[in-house]
Amino acid sequence: MGDTSRETQFPKNGERSRSGRLVTVVVLLLSVVGIGAAVFWANYDQFSETSRTATAQPAAQPQAPSFPRVEASDDTMQALNALQQSLKGLQASEQHMADQLEVIQRQLASEQGQRKLLSEQVGALSGRVDGLSTSATSATTGTASQSPKKKPASR
Repeated sequence: MGDTSRETQFPKNGERSRSGRLVTVVVLLLSVVGIGAAVFWANYDQFSETSRTATAQPAAQPQAPSFPRVEASDDTMQALNALQQSLKGLQASEQHMADQLEVIQRQLASEQGQRKLLSEQVGALSGRVDGLSTSATSATTGTASQSPKKKPASR
């Protein structure tokens, strides 16, 4: 009977108990966390200096971000030149359109002035016509109220 108790206490070769696996996993996790904490603690001064200089530097001197210099290929340069030419063409077109718009605005202002002048002239002519029609009406009514002239008697 002593043999059976021994077998239950010690697993066979290649077999591990469930609690043994759990202990191994916990030990590995704790060691990884411990190593990470040690690395962080060792580099903490560098992290804090970087953050202090990062916050102090923009306040003192704002600098434009610098991009790494990259050698451009011939295709890239040709594409860049084509884009620059297109941009120059678009800028010239924009200037031409702005000039045309300015000319049209001047013409519109001139036409508005002419329209106002013509409107005033039409108003003046309308007043004259009204004045002539009233005098013609009063002249016509004035002759009708007078007695007609006697015609000489015909023989």
